[in-house]
This record gives sequence, C-alpha cells and structure tokens, in this order.
Amino acid sequence: MLCQLSYRGDRHHPRRRGTRAPSGVGRRVVLVTTTAAPRVLTFSSVAFVAVSAAHLVSLVPGTPEALNLATKPAIVPLLAFAVFAAIPGRRPPALLLAALTASFVGDLLLMVPGTEWFLGGVAAFLVAQALLLALLLPRTAGRPLLLPVVGYLVVFAGLLLLLGPALGGLLPVLAVYGAVLCAMGAVASRGGLVLALGGASFVVSDALLAIAKFLPGWDQPVVHIVTMATYCAAQALIAFGALRIDWRRAGAPRAVTADGAEHHGRHAL
Repeated sequence: MLCQLSYRGDRHHPRRRGTRAPSGVGRRVVLVTTTAAPRVLTFSSVAFVAVSAAHLVSLVPGTPEALNLATKPAIVPLLAFAVFAAIPGRRPPALLLAALTASFVGDLLLMVPGTEWFLGGVAAFLVAQALLLALLLPRTAGRPLLLPVVGYLVVFAGLLLLLGPALGGLLPVLAVYGAVLCAMGAVASRGGLVLALGGASFVVSDALLAIAKFLPGWDQPVVHIVTMATYCAAQALIAFGALRIDWRRAGAPRAVTADGAEHHGRHAL
C-alpha cells in the first residue's frame, strides 16, 4: 500500500539549541494511506467482472471464436490480481494462489479438444480442489460438518447415478475428482454465506460441465453459459470468502509508533 511517512515532533518537548531530542521521546511515525490501493482493487474487480461477462457473451452462438479464446485465459489471472489488490502490502495465502494457478492451467487444458487434454484439465482442477480444501479446513475448523457432508454425499451419489453409465473408463478418475470437489463444498459451507455459495457454485459448475459433455442433448449454449457463470462466481466467492475470514481473525490493523505503542484504526498498517 502506498503511504506517506511524516515526522511529528511533540510540542511539549521542543528541541533546544545545542541539545538532541531524547531518543524515542516526542517522535512518532504517522502512516497516511492513500486511495491508490482502493482504486487498484476497484479496477481489478471491474476488469474481472467485465472479462467474465465478455466470456459469457462469447458462448452465445454466432459470436466470433476469438472472443472466447481471448477472454477465458484471462479470467483467473484477473481474479488473482484482484486478490493481491485486496490486501496491499501483504502476500495472499500461498494455498489460494496455488489453487488459482492450478485452475488457470486447467482452463487452458480444457480449451484444447481431445480426451487427453480433458483428463489433463481434470487433473489440474483436482489439484486446485485439494488446495482449496487445505486452504479452508483450518479456516472453518470447529464448526458443524455433519449436515454439509450428508448433503454433499447425496449430491455426489446422485451425480454418479446420473453420469456413471455414460462415463465408461473415465468413471474412476471423475469419481475421485467429484469426491474431492464435494468435500471442498462441504467444508466451504461451514465458512459463512460467501464461502458456502462459492463451494456450491463450483459443484454446480462442474456438474453441468460433465452433464453437457457426457449426456446426450445437454450440449447446449445455455448450459455452457450457466456453467461458466457459476464457475466465475465460485472462484471469486471462495477467494474473497477466505480472505474475509482472515480479515476477521486479524481484527483491526495496528500501527506501532516509535515509542513502541500500538495504535488501532482503519488507516493503520
């Protein structure tokens, strides 16, 4: 975060000619935050939403393929940029950045036709889901998990019954992915409304992706649009839901003056 450092002397301890001010007395550093960080966050968030919306438009029949190719790879990097802008001066959780990176790789692989590339995309997203699970587990610890687990087990079983006959040799791989995905959704559901919606959106997105790919009659533009809309929402909700938990745990930021005292406030670093 950009800030201005300024020196403020204590008027009760004026500096006399020929003497030095006592060390640590009458001095403090004032940190004045600028509006640069909020502007960057606003810009990056708007860019993420705009590119996501443009990608949804690219899925409408008759839209040039170039728009699809240009927008899909940019979605996750723009979200990562917004994550960095949301916590200026600090590094985002490594697990979150790794999950976004794996998702970016998965997006690229799924853009290439062919079963091998599809399996590569599934593997990349399997890594992403495992990383999100590791990210969310300690942040939602101590909250009830039984009901979310039961709910997502029902969802998982339903998807296996629906898709299993059409998956063939891909059933074991996709079953493992579905289990990890539903586990992430269950854990996310106990982290508050934002994370719960994010986890559920990810499950809906991937379920629709599989249905459109493997079930006859479901490969429709509207299904692909809903798939990508829920995917973009899921990535953003999970990312900022996790950051929101960290903000709440950290409490009000603190600034430490030269005399060692801590000062709380909205503009402290």
